[in-house]
Amino acid sequence: MSAESPATPEPGPDEGRSVPRIEDAYLDRAIREMHLLEERMDACMGCAASGTFPVKASGSPTADIMLIKWQSSLSERQEGVSFYGRSGEAVRRSVERLHVDPSALYGTLVLKCPHPD
Repeated sequence: MSAESPATPEPGPDEGRSVPRIEDAYLDRAIREMHLLEERMDACMGCAASGTFPVKASGSPTADIMLIKWQSSLSERQEGVSFYGRSGEAVRRSVERLHVDPSALYGTLVLKCPHPD
C-alpha cells in the first residue's frame, strides 16, 4: 500500500494578491472625510472675519474613544487644535492613570469657532 500525498489545492483568485482589510477601508474613509471637513472649515469665512480660525480635532479618526467639548479654550484657539493646553493635560493624566493608549482617543469640539457666550 503506497501513501499518496494529498493534492495541492489550486490557488484561489485572491492568493498572492493583497486583499484590503475592512479596517483599512474604514481608515481610508475616515481620513478622506476628515480632510473634507478640514477643507470646509478652512474655506469658512465666518472665523476669518472675526480674526480667528476654527479649532480642529485631535487624535485618530478611527479611535475607540471620542471626547467632545462644547467650545474651545483660549489655548486651543491659539494652537488651532482641540484638547490642547490644560484640557489636554487633564486628559493625558487621566489616560495614563487608566492605562489607556492615547492613540485610542479622538477629541473634537461642538463649536469649531469661538462663540461669544
